[in-house]
Amino acid sequence: MRHLPGFVAANIHAGDDGTRVANYAQWATVDAFRAMLDTPAAQAHMRQAAALADQFDPHLYAVESVHHS
Repeated sequence: MRHLPGFVAANIHAGDDGTRVANYAQWATVDAFRAMLDTPAAQAHMRQAAALADQFDPHLYAVESVHHS
């Protein structure tokens, strides 16, 4: 993913109970995200990621606020 146009960052968050994982990926634009979805290599990666989970439920969000220390 990191070599695709518009990719910003990705972070994996593991739940404390060991049952959930969230993949928080950032893209420069919605169009860059949607173009990634149409890329065969990205589709293969997403299928592999989905196969690791009991539930795979991706959503698109807009950043509304950022806070730094």
